[in-house]
Amino acid sequence: MFTVDSDGIIIVSKDLDHEKNSTHDMRVAVHDNGQTPLFADRPAHVFISVRDLNDNSPIFQLSLYEETISESTSPGTAVQRARALDTNRSHANSKMVFSIVKEGLDHDFVVNSSSGVIYVNKPLDFERTQV
Repeated sequence: MFTVDSDGIIIVSKDLDHEKNSTHDMRVAVHDNGQTPLFADRPAHVFISVRDLNDNSPIFQLSLYEETISESTSPGTAVQRARALDTNRSHANSKMVFSIVKEGLDHDFVVNSSSGVIYVNKPLDFERTQV
């Protein structure tokens, strides 16, 4: 994963991925270029932490969420929950925000942005909208 150049600079030599390995623990040795090279008594201990990048998109657990409800379902009633996973490890990069991206201007449904629970927002009318 890393190489060390002749000046002692540690260089990343392969792609890092926080989700696969968030820390790297290594020992670095040093010797001089004398006719008979001399080595340091002890190697240096180097510990590298890899910060999590937001490099994994959330994925819905299902590609279609379908529910049949009555037009008499009261506003405020939970009717479905969208679930998704994000493999980023840090809380900031794995926290998801749900939103409805396409619906008519009347907003028959709303979604809780943090839980993904979908609620009836106003009285429904089958004759106005069936799906």
